[in-house]
Amino acid sequence: MSRTTHVMNRIWIMAFVVSAACPLGAAEKTITQITWSGPAVSQPRSTTGNRAACYGLGFPVQVGPKKAALFCNLRVVYDGDYEDGADVYLFDSLKTIGEGQPLPMTRVETERDAKTGELRFILKFPLCPGFWPLGAKRQDGTAHPGAGKGFAFCQALSLPGTGDTLTPDMYNRTIRYVEVMQLTFDGQALSVTERSLIKPGKEWVTTNGWSVFSPGLQTAIPDGDDLLVAVSASSSKGERTGVCRFRFSDNQWRPVFFTPVNGGAEPSIARRADGSFVFTARTFGKNSASESIELWAAKDADGPWSQLLCSDNERGQAPVTVHATTDGIIFILTNPTGMTSVDGSVNWYQMKRVRLALWQLDEDEPEFNPPRPRLIRDGPEEFGDIPGGRWVLDHPVSAVVQLGDGSWHCLVAYRVTTVPAVKTPHHGCYIQEVITAQPETPPWRF
Repeated sequence: MSRTTHVMNRIWIMAFVVSAACPLGAAEKTITQITWSGPAVSQPRSTTGNRAACYGLGFPVQVGPKKAALFCNLRVVYDGDYEDGADVYLFDSLKTIGEGQPLPMTRVETERDAKTGELRFILKFPLCPGFWPLGAKRQDGTAHPGAGKGFAFCQALSLPGTGDTLTPDMYNRTIRYVEVMQLTFDGQALSVTERSLIKPGKEWVTTNGWSVFSPGLQTAIPDGDDLLVAVSASSSKGERTGVCRFRFSDNQWRPVFFTPVNGGAEPSIARRADGSFVFTARTFGKNSASESIELWAAKDADGPWSQLLCSDNERGQAPVTVHATTDGIIFILTNPTGMTSVDGSVNWYQMKRVRLALWQLDEDEPEFNPPRPRLIRDGPEEFGDIPGGRWVLDHPVSAVVQLGDGSWHCLVAYRVTTVPAVKTPHHGCYIQEVITAQPETPPWRF
């Protein structure tokens, strides 16, 4: 990184912190700081067929008192969505996430077509977890039967071939599976107690007739005795994004009720300070260059849901996710279509995923405040140019977890990669912390 680039980075970040510290009518309702760091984990220690891969999407989740886990997917350095499953890292400090021994959770596998005998390979997309932490009590202080147990699931796509190459035409013959795991944490180690690959005809169905086929971009959040996950699901009514309620029974977590909210893909859900919920999903509009940010709100996760906000032309063709800080402030992360720096000295317009930005939702009005997004990561400025290509900073996921210091931390995880795919020291899963001035409102009671 050049000295000019380094200085520009610091100007952006300092401008963000100063701007964020200005009150939104009340100082305590402000995101005051976002921490800065390199990749939390970068290079996996094992891959299918020893293929060159880097870590990508990360899902932080609480597994016990002062202990969290990072579910991180492996992306083969290859042009295309070649996903090689996931590893899990246990951690109690952001400084030491990659120092432990990773637990391989799932990898690409092969199968034979039952009718034709054709060889196929199954890509394993990012693994989304839900967990009731060990030692976590219900709100009334009693023990939860699922404490220390959780689940994880991912979309698994079966494609024709050996897996040595991946070409766009292979997706024309996709068979869509869901891989599901039941998990346990004993205070020292995380273990997979049950694994199943759910195939067509054996759908993962809720009691109201929806088949869950893909997780969104959010770790499960608690709601009473249940866990809530934003998912994509299908039924006779078509495919929708919405909220799925998972319940612990017969010693495992199962989907029991799905509430459709919107179309699109890659949904997420967050709980506001007053206990209500906000939902978003990546929708696809008529303008292929610039898309809207749509937010939906509900007092109860099971609905009814109503549209809270639709802000046009805010993001490029990229995922958009909704998050909550440790004290329930709602914010949005996505790749903006354009931005002017806080001091007015820098302007750009870019619809690719080279920069990641934050919008804070006004608690009193259904709008972003301030309306200008705040940059939290700038690929070209920080990492330099990619000859003939570009940086990709996308798929942000968040969770509020308690770490070894006993405090609660709002973590945002996202991936850094490139298009076309080239290996660089900047690839990996990044984690930054979103800090506010208000006292913490813990999601779990230990």
